[in-house]
Amino acid sequence: MAFMAVLESDLRALSAEARRRYPAVKDGAEHAIIKLRTLSSPGEIAQNEDILKIFLMACEVKTVKLSVIGLSCLQKLISHDAVAPSALNEILSTLKDHAEMTDESVQLKTLQTVLIILQSPLHPETEDNMAQALGICLRLLENNRSSDSVRNTAAATFRQAVALIFDHVVCAETLPSGKLSSGGYISRTSPVSGDVSCSINLSESLDKSLYGRSSLMRETLTKAGKLGLRLLEDLTALAAVISHDDTAIWLRVGSLQRSFALDILEFVLSNYVAVFRTLLPYEQVLQHQICSLLMTSLRTNAELEGEAGEPSFRRLVLRSVAHIIRLYSSSLITECEVFLSMLVKVTFLDLPLWHRILVLEILRGFCVDARTLRILFVNFDMHPKNTNVVEGMVKALARVVSSVQVQETSEESLAAVAGMFNSKAKGIEWSLDNDASNAAVLVASEAHSITLAVEGLLGVVFTVATLTDEAVDSGEIESPRYDYDPPAKCTGNTALLCLSMVDSLWLTILDALSFILSRSQGEAIVLEILKGYQAFTQACGVLRAVEPLNSFLASLCKFTINFPIEAERRSSILQSPGSKRSEPLVDQRESVVLTPKNVQALRTLFNIAHRLHNVLGPSWVLVLETLAALDRAIHSPHATTQEVSTAVPKLTRESSGQSSDLNILSSLNSQLFESSALMHISAVKSLLSALCQLSQQCMAGITTGSVPTSSQKVGSINFSVERMISILVNNLHRVEPLWDQVVGHFLELADKSNQHLRNMALDALDESICAVLGSDQFQDNITTRSRASQSMETGLTQLGSLECAVISPLRILYLSTQSVDVRAGSLKILLHVLERHGEKLHYSWPDILEMLRSVADSSEKELVTLGFQSLRVIMNDGLSIIPADCLHVCVDVTGAYSAQKTELNISLTAIGLLWTTTDFIAKGLIHGPEEEKETGISDVHPILKQLNGENPKEETFDVSNNVNDQAPSINIVDRDRLLFSAFSLLQKLGAERPEVRNSAIRTLFQTLGSHGQKLSKSMWEDCLWNYVFPTLDRASHMAETSSKDEWHGKELGTRGGKAVHMLIHHSRNTAQKQWDETLVLVLGGIARILRSFFPFLRSLSNFWSGWESLLLFVKNSILK
Repeated sequence: MAFMAVLESDLRALSAEARRRYPAVKDGAEHAIIKLRTLSSPGEIAQNEDILKIFLMACEVKTVKLSVIGLSCLQKLISHDAVAPSALNEILSTLKDHAEMTDESVQLKTLQTVLIILQSPLHPETEDNMAQALGICLRLLENNRSSDSVRNTAAATFRQAVALIFDHVVCAETLPSGKLSSGGYISRTSPVSGDVSCSINLSESLDKSLYGRSSLMRETLTKAGKLGLRLLEDLTALAAVISHDDTAIWLRVGSLQRSFALDILEFVLSNYVAVFRTLLPYEQVLQHQICSLLMTSLRTNAELEGEAGEPSFRRLVLRSVAHIIRLYSSSLITECEVFLSMLVKVTFLDLPLWHRILVLEILRGFCVDARTLRILFVNFDMHPKNTNVVEGMVKALARVVSSVQVQETSEESLAAVAGMFNSKAKGIEWSLDNDASNAAVLVASEAHSITLAVEGLLGVVFTVATLTDEAVDSGEIESPRYDYDPPAKCTGNTALLCLSMVDSLWLTILDALSFILSRSQGEAIVLEILKGYQAFTQACGVLRAVEPLNSFLASLCKFTINFPIEAERRSSILQSPGSKRSEPLVDQRESVVLTPKNVQALRTLFNIAHRLHNVLGPSWVLVLETLAALDRAIHSPHATTQEVSTAVPKLTRESSGQSSDLNILSSLNSQLFESSALMHISAVKSLLSALCQLSQQCMAGITTGSVPTSSQKVGSINFSVERMISILVNNLHRVEPLWDQVVGHFLELADKSNQHLRNMALDALDESICAVLGSDQFQDNITTRSRASQSMETGLTQLGSLECAVISPLRILYLSTQSVDVRAGSLKILLHVLERHGEKLHYSWPDILEMLRSVADSSEKELVTLGFQSLRVIMNDGLSIIPADCLHVCVDVTGAYSAQKTELNISLTAIGLLWTTTDFIAKGLIHGPEEEKETGISDVHPILKQLNGENPKEETFDVSNNVNDQAPSINIVDRDRLLFSAFSLLQKLGAERPEVRNSAIRTLFQTLGSHGQKLSKSMWEDCLWNYVFPTLDRASHMAETSSKDEWHGKELGTRGGKAVHMLIHHSRNTAQKQWDETLVLVLGGIARILRSFFPFLRSLSNFWSGWESLLLFVKNSILK
């Protein structure tokens, strides 16, 4: 066995070394070699004391070589379990004697042997043995004659011994195993948001493993538990010792460096949390002795002398305090409250800067540890009887940040702060040059304190955001991406915690972050603070905390656009963070420069808007004001972006780079509104309401403001209108609930006195109506109607309602205004709609025709002309798509344009349209049902089939829901009534102006001549006695009774003081001559009818009486 051979070799070496001077040792070694050969295992060696005694004998000689050999062999025996437990006292006594030797190698071997004993089954179980073992380490540590290597080894051995002792306590008391590090100290090479995430992960196992165990009384402690308790009490006494009268009773050590004792205590407190949380005796020592020690050490009201005033000692005290607050605040409420109050107080006392930095590091650690911050806020700030310690910490950090404005070296400090953030962003630690001056060191120290304060505030921000996300994940709060009605009050514990934290801290955080952001230019610090803005604002939105949400949005918007200097002076009145932000004044004639900070702030604003688009509600106004200013800046020819330039001279930036940044911002601006398709409908309505509000605010002062201001306001209104159209276009699939809101604002704009606003509203209305009618739901409108069945009735009704809602604003706009321009604009829109989408209309024809009918009565030539253009489109191209029950309205409207006196050419053309109408109606009279059956012709338009009285099943649908939903049904249109309606209009026009009269009479008789073969006997009788002969009688009567006075033509001007008139041909320069011409047209028309249909007309009843009357009239006319 290798161990036995090595042991025999060591015995031979010992024998050789002791041969001359120590024969007893030599003989004992040789005897041990003989004895060893009879043994076969370490267990047999342990039972035989001869082997152990020879090594102890060698140590008793106390010579360096023999002691080294003896101690080495002892270590081997102990490591291989070859020593009986009964020999422990003798071994410890030997080690104690060797600790007094001055040789360094012997002292190191002694320390090694002690550690091996503690790690082996020989681990001392009694307090005396353990005290003796630990005392050896402490004496070597405190011995002035010990070398540095011995002291360092003794310190390390003692630390390991303490760890082994408390490991035995954990095992003996069956406590959760595993050591948990603090996780709360500052990370110099990672962002604050990363620190918060890490602290969340590190604390989960802590919470799971330590709660739920009952406390044990001191009497119930095991031997190991009692031993650990004695050690803890003595360490506390050593850390608190001021004079030699206060010593560690158990360890029997007169004095020990307080920093070393405190370091060991800090190690125990941070790594054995379960011991203190579970065992009551340990908790009592922590509460009454350790906390008392730390409170005394924290005091700063007296001049600190000696070790207590050293930075290293203060750091240890603060770290220990931090561990107690972080790990034990739930059970030590009063003590932690005192600790926190003392720490906060230090930040504004006149103490050395390094001292305040140490405290700020601790406070920063609390802030980035989400679990600690949560526990502190619940135990203190949310408890009515306790101090608001978290609020106090945040205010202290904010005070440190704001203190930079009163420092003489504020600019240098801020530059150093930016440098520290830049270094951390790159993953490296910021440091000064070795030859830095004292002034530079001071600036760096001040910058370090500011950096810690800023990171602490950001830690609070990210903690609130993290806890809010936790509340969303656990279901206490709904995600803002879902459509739901938020409860009136939060009920979940985490949600209530987050809401309380926001209400308590937001104003302080906002003041500090907005200040440091306004003074900082470094890219890394700006990005980190804007991340904080985004996280906190989003948390406020999720929590429905309206006031902080609006305040953070308003503050963020201030950093998005660089205002012109003069405008900045005019708006230099300070506003509170919660007050409404004044509109950014960005005139297109001003030079607008977007800095990197502006660009990043705008990106942050877009991120917030995308995340919270469903919950922003009225807060949209703040966002939209900024986006409107951005839109004006983007479209300004003088807008540029600024290159980041600090360490190197500024280079001329190429225009492509500038346009790239502006293009990205413009794209983000557009995408925000395009994404409205993903928002739930109530959020879209809120966004539209905010756009309306922004537009109305600008409209209010557009006439009273200066020219630049008015231009800016018009720009904002134009932005609102364009974005409303964008939202409408991207929500065509659900446009109905949004339509009234959008169009209502356009109508309001059209009613303003500003011509530019009117044109803007009309263009927007045109684009909106055409966009809706061009959407997919109207694309197949005709096919859907023609193939409609009972199951589709509801859908068609909804589509009809939407169609009427889309068209009705034109009629409302025309009838509600007296402005000719606006009326003309509405008619132009109608013309565009009819030309582009007329074939898709069905339910809105009554509104359209009623509007055109009212236009015919207008005295404005422009309006009548525009209205008639729409009528021509309908009569020439749209008769086949107009519902059957609207055809008679079309005839009436055409008659109205024929009778109007504003424009003669329109009247004449309208009469021609009446002929077109009769032709269209007559087509349905060619193929009656019987003839269709015989000839097989079936491709007659559905409306014409309705005129014929047909009701084909596959092409019939209920059109009962008209505009006003008043008529339950519409009867099939009587074709006779339509023709008679046209004939009646033509007859009435026979009393109009000569040109109109003659045109109407020609059209009447040409229509009868063209389609007479399609008329029935009863229709012919009605035509003859109601239209033909009454027309002849009236023409003859007027020809006899009209005036023979000559007319003067239209006055063209004056010459020599006399009026000059247009010449009129002698054949029609009197009313009588004009009626004579009309009579000739009537007689000619009757003659053509008789030549064409005389055989048929002879069969009519009462024809002959009419014939005789006609002959008599001809006779009398000849005789005259």
